[in-house]
Amino acid sequence: KTLAGTATVAGDLTVSAGTFDLTTYTCDRASSGGTLTVSNGATLSMGNLGSAGVGNNVNVIGANATVDFFSHTSAAALTAEPGSTNNIARFITLTLNGPSTNRGTLRLGSRNDGGQLNGAGRLVNEGLVDVFVTEPVSSGSEATFNLPVQVASTGRLVVETNALLNLSCSATSLGIEGALEIQSGGRLRVDGCNRKGLTIAAASRVTGSGTLQLESSDLTLATGDWVTPLHLVTDGGARLTIPGALVLGPGDVLRGISTVGLLGVLQDASVNIGGATINGRCEV
Repeated sequence: KTLAGTATVAGDLTVSAGTFDLTTYTCDRASSGGTLTVSNGATLSMGNLGSAGVGNNVNVIGANATVDFFSHTSAAALTAEPGSTNNIARFITLTLNGPSTNRGTLRLGSRNDGGQLNGAGRLVNEGLVDVFVTEPVSSGSEATFNLPVQVASTGRLVVETNALLNLSCSATSLGIEGALEIQSGGRLRVDGCNRKGLTIAAASRVTGSGTLQLESSDLTLATGDWVTPLHLVTDGGARLTIPGALVLGPGDVLRGISTVGLLGVLQDASVNIGGATINGRCEV
């Protein structure tokens, strides 16, 4: 369905089946409030849904539904059911002002004007958050989390090959209870705008050969050792709390950090350590 002109909705809006294409004309509510629902298997191309169309709403994305965000969009809360797909196009901001849950797939582009998650709310990811490279690659722009994110035990956060993700000013925390995967050439950066915490739970899974870059931020490992093929890069006052050993590998760079526990360096590894406070033993 494509609108022939601008439309106004007085109550709730439900996309029951097929595709509702709003890439040309605006669909607005007469006043804020109400619920936007994309039913199971339906598709919404959200190019010109006005601010009253989703503002202050509870938005439900049904199983196997698809929403393509092509314009800046705000919502009081978002619930994405299993099997759903939500695509945040380049240079698009999705603002979540209340508790939101992703049980499907939420995709953010990067490297070509990255997508952003903003807002006063928080996101619990029980499904997949996938950060990918938007073609054609035109810059080093990052996808951005600008709100707290918790990856539940069933959830996965994947930064694909050569993709870039940043935790910025309002992303006060990123908690990993499930899986964190940073693929080759990919980077998860926790920037220096306000001190933020990255917490890795005991049962979590950290994989990949990409880069974890910490700037004036805290990394807390609940238990055990930090032994991972990820490249660890710290700068500007990062604090690492590792109950066991922090084991460094080839290409790791530690500058201006404070660590708790044992620091170890793998055999045949070349690392760069500068201005670090090691509160424990150091074994090379």
